[in-house]
Amino acid sequence: MAPRMLTKVLAALTLGAAALTIPAQDTASAGSARADLLASANASDVAPQQSDHQADTARLGRGGHARSTSTASALCPGCQGEARTVQVVYTERGDVAADNVAAAWASCAGCRASSLAIQVVVLKGRRAGTLVVTNRALAVNAACEVCETQALAVQFVLSGGSGERMSGRVRALLDNLAAQLGEDLSAPPQKDRRSVAPQTAPQKAPDTSGTPQVRAVADALENDLGGSVEVHVEGRQG
Repeated sequence: MAPRMLTKVLAALTLGAAALTIPAQDTASAGSARADLLASANASDVAPQQSDHQADTARLGRGGHARSTSTASALCPGCQGEARTVQVVYTERGDVAADNVAAAWASCAGCRASSLAIQVVVLKGRRAGTLVVTNRALAVNAACEVCETQALAVQFVLSGGSGERMSGRVRALLDNLAAQLGEDLSAPPQKDRRSVAPQTAPQKAPDTSGTPQVRAVADALENDLGGSVEVHVEGRQG
């Protein structure tokens, strides 16, 4: 798959997330209608080592849409791209949508790209309305030799709580989780990785939803804000 085709794949993925946007209601409500967070690290001959880490906290009103997108690519020999997002979204009004997307691709020799997207969605109260969430990862190797792509999307969805904001202690746990997972994803590729044909489907990465670090954040969110947490994890490796 040529780099131009890979760009089209990412564009299609982004447009697919955009299609889930819920129109804002006519009545005014507290919070914003949109919350977009993007980290993009595109390694090339001009800049062979690229990294981008982004974090944000937002409050959504009724009909709002939150989107966290982390993308990384490596398109030259020996290149490395690494992207990471951590988005925390609060809403009391409900009827909101939240998308969390991690995408990585490589077309080169001896290179790697990794992306990590972490999103926390806090829906306060038990009658707060509907919440539509998506959590996706994509990793593609095209015409590669000894290259590797890793993409991981982790989403925590808390509903029914009464807390206003997570404490500093819980936020520190979340940031530590992002740092640890990011380091794991960007570690040097396995020595036995070889060229992957464009038509080869990306492999699922090992499930991390039950790891102690992820579970610790989920438990801390419940203890801190009340309610119950669902954890969504999707990982892909090329």
